[in-house]
Amino acid sequence: MDRVVGLSKTTKGHDAIWVIMDRYTKSTHFFPIRITYNLYQFARLYVQEIVKLHGVSKVIISDRDSRFTSKFWRSIQKALGTNLAFSIIFILKLMGNQREPYRLLKTCLEPVCSISMDFVANTCHL
Repeated sequence: MDRVVGLSKTTKGHDAIWVIMDRYTKSTHFFPIRITYNLYQFARLYVQEIVKLHGVSKVIISDRDSRFTSKFWRSIQKALGTNLAFSIIFILKLMGNQREPYRLLKTCLEPVCSISMDFVANTCHL
């Protein structure tokens, strides 16, 4: 993934080309873009043109820094309408139920664990 910039403006206002290479299909795609495109516009174009042909990529190789790549992935998730949640504990915190995972852990460990569950309860603040 790269951009070719410094081109003359077209009649539609495009002044750059976005180049996306897919090493698995050995295909290259060229998209006329404006240098002022934001990440969401790139992500929408990516979803509309690349994902519809090849599906969602597992790996994106870019010579841009890791912050760009991370923000680009988040923009793709937004363009796909996907809400990215990192873990069940993250979800429970959002829902205000922070102690539930510890209660679940206590319920699972009690029958098989030889340590005192009072110790676990005090340590985990149950």
